[in-house]
Amino acid sequence: MGQPILLWSFLNLKNRKRHFISYFVIFLFPFYSHFAMTAPFILITLLVYGVYVIIKKRTNSSSFIIGVGALFISYIIANFITIENFLQNNAQTHRDLWKNNYPDIESTIRLIAETILNGQYHAASIFGLPILIIALYSIFKKTSKWKTIFHFIISIVLIAFYYSTYRYITVFFEDSLHLLTTFNFNRFTFFVPFIFYLLLLTFYSDKKINRVLLYSLTWVFCLGNIYFNSELKYSTAKLILPNQSTQLLPSYNSFFSPALFNEITAFIALPQEDYRVVSLGIHPSIAQYNGFYTLDSYQNIYPLEYKFKFRKIIQPELNKNNVLKEYFDNWGSRVYLFSSELQESCYVDCPKYFSETIQELNVDVISLKQMSCKYIFSSVKIINAEQIGLELENMFEDDQSFYQIFLYKI
Repeated sequence: MGQPILLWSFLNLKNRKRHFISYFVIFLFPFYSHFAMTAPFILITLLVYGVYVIIKKRTNSSSFIIGVGALFISYIIANFITIENFLQNNAQTHRDLWKNNYPDIESTIRLIAETILNGQYHAASIFGLPILIIALYSIFKKTSKWKTIFHFIISIVLIAFYYSTYRYITVFFEDSLHLLTTFNFNRFTFFVPFIFYLLLLTFYSDKKINRVLLYSLTWVFCLGNIYFNSELKYSTAKLILPNQSTQLLPSYNSFFSPALFNEITAFIALPQEDYRVVSLGIHPSIAQYNGFYTLDSYQNIYPLEYKFKFRKIIQPELNKNNVLKEYFDNWGSRVYLFSSELQESCYVDCPKYFSETIQELNVDVISLKQMSCKYIFSSVKIINAEQIGLELENMFEDDQSFYQIFLYKI
């Protein structure tokens, strides 16, 4: 998310040094960060800290405040179209039907503990427990940096509490502040891993904490990040084991399979803009990457009318599985051709080594046809294809692809 370099820039401004390079970094930052994941939360945090510095420290913070303003303006410039569409578009979107599931008290307490120890699943801390133990030891012994460490721990606890109880908060404001249910304002959890790293850095300036322990912990962090970073792990494994089968270690090329989809394009022999496709058992982004026009997609925001149209297609499958039904109805950003049978195994990502089949697919083929859909790209064989109006045209597979594709014509 780029928080370290942004923090470095604002600390420079707070200490009134390196103004040019700091403003330069601040202005460029929004062009290289995720708006919805970072902008509101970074700006709120900086504003709160800026007010604290002005009131508590009573120091000249004009450079800092100008930096916050520059960041705000840069976010608007970098995301002008997104912001304009959001403010001017009065049409209903699928976000208007978002519904939160409210966990019980026991689940909420468990979620608070998990967030403190591990972060949120999109922003995992990986090795939070050993750092927390050292932090608590430092606070208990009142080492030279114990107050700073205490403030970091309190920040993590408050973020975890806010994240875990956010769904309850929205209940009181969902009618008056509809924005709370259509935008996730609980993403302060993306700060938790960063705070853990700040804790580790603080430990190094505390002479009472064992150096060997810190060096070991730092190495564990570095190696752990390699292990848990699947893209880096797979790429490294490919270099070390070049002859390893692609079925267990998908590379970028084997995932998107351009050679395989070039064969499919040549086989269909029609301009791609003249027809629409949907995918089953693979992510629609694969077809999109290879130039196909898809009815399915992963979309952050899209018209509510389209959600209703697509729901009609997958309604028979949703009716067979309450988990899928609630997933689509209450959220719906994943506009996929779901199968209740695949939900129990490979879900929406079925590589060829799974050897799965669908015994009975129930989708509204007539509705697909009305939306100009001509083909289904399925990574698994559909046993009842003919019964629902699908014709198997061909099966495509090569050694480099992570998938095999059954091409069904409607």
